[in-house]
Amino acid sequence: MGLLFQKMKIQTRNNIITFLMFISMALLISLGLIYGIELFQGRISTYPGNPYHFLQDYALFRLNFYAVVSSIFILAVYVFAFLLYINISFEKTRSTEIVYFSLFLIGCLMEPVRLLFSMLNLWDSCSFIAVAATRTIIFGRMLTPASLLFSVLYSNFESRQYEEQNILILVAFALGSALIAPLNSSFILPTGKVQTGLEGTFFCMRFLIFVISIIALTVKCRTSNMSASIPIGFSLLAIGYLLLTDSINFVQFGIGAPALWLGTYFYLKGLHSQYLWD
Repeated sequence: MGLLFQKMKIQTRNNIITFLMFISMALLISLGLIYGIELFQGRISTYPGNPYHFLQDYALFRLNFYAVVSSIFILAVYVFAFLLYINISFEKTRSTEIVYFSLFLIGCLMEPVRLLFSMLNLWDSCSFIAVAATRTIIFGRMLTPASLLFSVLYSNFESRQYEEQNILILVAFALGSALIAPLNSSFILPTGKVQTGLEGTFFCMRFLIFVISIIALTVKCRTSNMSASIPIGFSLLAIGYLLLTDSINFVQFGIGAPALWLGTYFYLKGLHSQYLWD
């Protein structure tokens, strides 16, 4: 009976991941077509001016609109690609980490909302659409680090019975953060969002959650005979994600994209090998 229930839970998880995979594919194709047509017809607006000063005299570090757009699209491709990878590689694997990592991917899927700023020319005023888009982005950016933290803290066998409860906690935390986050309506960032009040504090909080997750996973790796590729991959994907979500130039994009993709591959490959041995 217990084995049957476990198989049913795995099948339900697989169905949800398959559904998310098709949603991400539809979103990617739709965005590519619509944005491509709008760009071809000259209806895409770019950010007026450059609010940055640090290293802006160097071409590779200068604010570049196409680097911002490229980082958004690479995240959309990333979500689809790794949902497909999970669907194939973890089809019969009862991995709690994959549940939380899927939430991480859902958080990444909120990033394409930033394209609305250039498609609808939302740079000049803090409209309702700009605010709604920003709160959607904040939801995703709070869900991602928290999901990875839970994947480390609640990955043991005893915690599996709390998966649904933890998912609700994570969604409620991200949603609450998005709704109560103060916004500086007088300033819109070139990355495609209204500036969050205490922007530096907000970034540091996300960064700190990632650091805590990396430390906890490293300690867990050393005490439970886990593959070293798991914490290494985890660290790379966290760094890549942070760089891509705030990418304003091709240096950040050039470092962030391979770090995210390679880190995720090493992390998931290590997890898969770990569960095969177990």
